[in-house]
Amino acid sequence: MPQTRKSRVPFEEKADGLAPYRYTIVLENNLHAGFWTEKLADAYLAGCFPIYAGGKIPLTDFEPLARCDIDLFKPDEALRAIENVIRTVDFESLLDTIGQQRRRVMLEHNQFAVADRLIQARRERNGLLPAAVSIARSSSHWIPWRRVMT
Repeated sequence: MPQTRKSRVPFEEKADGLAPYRYTIVLENNLHAGFWTEKLADAYLAGCFPIYAGGKIPLTDFEPLARCDIDLFKPDEALRAIENVIRTVDFESLLDTIGQQRRRVMLEHNQFAVADRLIQARRERNGLLPAAVSIARSSSHWIPWRRVMT
């Protein structure tokens, strides 16, 4: 369990350790381009501005202005970048951008959204029509799922 530096009291949830802070340093375990983990997602979900040490993130995943990328192989530059973020970045002006990244985590990068894109791409490659699922609701209960071909 994560612990606070001062009190050494364990947090029940990781978000409890991130949410009180404006900035967080995100250290990925590898530098593969296009690879990021829950560490970056957790920062956005907690409403933090990530200072990110990891592989190059595709523009289609997250807005570059919503984080500060650092290179740990250049520690002096990384330290200056961190100090610069803390000293000069107007956190309040980034709240909307961070919120947009948070929505992207929840709506585009969750496991179900990713699985749906992979399935749809495979269906299209195989010449299958996309399947739509609809839910009808009666006054007293949900009617079971129906598959509708479009």
